[in-house]
Amino acid sequence: ELFMNVFLATLNPMLTLFLCIAVGFVLYKCKILPEGAGAVIAKLETWVFCPALSFMTMLRFCTLSNIREHAINVIFGAFCVAASVAIAIPLSCVFVKKKSPERGIYRYALAVANSGYMFKNWTNNGTIVSTDATYTVTANENTNLVANFVKVYTVTIKANNSAYGIVYIETEGQTSVSVEEGSSITITAIPNDGYKFSAWKNGRATVSTDAVYTIANVTSDIEYTANFAAKSNSNLAFENTNIEYSDIDNGTFSNTASSTNSEGAITYAITSGGEFATIDETTGVVTFLSIGSITVTATQEAWGDYLETSVSYSLDITPTGIEESKLDNINIYSTFGAIVITGIDNAKAEIFGMSGALINSTMVNGETSIYTNSGVYIVKVTDLNGNSKITKVIVK
Repeated sequence: ELFMNVFLATLNPMLTLFLCIAVGFVLYKCKILPEGAGAVIAKLETWVFCPALSFMTMLRFCTLSNIREHAINVIFGAFCVAASVAIAIPLSCVFVKKKSPERGIYRYALAVANSGYMFKNWTNNGTIVSTDATYTVTANENTNLVANFVKVYTVTIKANNSAYGIVYIETEGQTSVSVEEGSSITITAIPNDGYKFSAWKNGRATVSTDAVYTIANVTSDIEYTANFAAKSNSNLAFENTNIEYSDIDNGTFSNTASSTNSEGAITYAITSGGEFATIDETTGVVTFLSIGSITVTATQEAWGDYLETSVSYSLDITPTGIEESKLDNINIYSTFGAIVITGIDNAKAEIFGMSGALINSTMVNGETSIYTNSGVYIVKVTDLNGNSKITKVIVK
């Protein structure tokens, strides 16, 4: 019974202590208490709870009658305590090298910069320990924290027109930053389609004509403007702007285009009347298939500060003075060394060269062969009513 009483007297404080620890753990995990509450509870346990429990236990059981009755146990307990202290002292000298403050107790350091300055980092004895203005310190050793501040300036950039292009500092979307005195920073300008970057301006003064520009050694507030401008067409033009039928050479015609301010590649195309002629897209040489009107367009690709540019010329490849009123029943074709006309009587046949000059004129009755040299000809057949048919013929 005695031992049970002693056991219970010891168990009650232990259970109470365990309950306090469990409650504190739950409160910490649920984040009901702040992080510094652990240090406070630990001190309360050391200086309040444990002494209180010990005092209450002694008040209940440490009486003169109990001491006389259990003198042997008291003496034995005192001996055990003395022996424990005697053993603990030399062991502590061996295993604990130096006295240390409370371990695992947290403290907080907060740095707030004045206007025109910026917090840079925390150093402990010259070693950088954090770049966050709020720093949590674990007090496991002596700590000498220094908050380092630096002078800062504001760098701001903008575009002369936001529709012309975008600008940013270091990271896309960033147009104003605080920069440490003496440091460098890179600004970038990107023009939109159809526009070009001209220069970075500080007021009216030109700072740089480079779209990507590094500002070195910042020593004051900076505000730069990226100037963008619309791109223009090149001065692309055809060599011959007054084209006549007589310029045609044996069924072909060449009229090239060029520009003096752009190096973009030039290509050619027939943009109207493609059934009457073909064109070499790289040289611009036109080969005629039949009479009619065509439009030739030269296109120079975008290059540098110049937009894609196109110019055109038109050409009527009907010989002057020849008008056509079609006679569908007439067949006009060529054989070796001759032009053959069938399907009409009492008609007039006229043979023209590609230059428009009349080469031969004869009457046609039934199937008629008109002998001529090899080449390309325009044949016009006119009946007694003035109706005519005109066809291009190639004689081999």
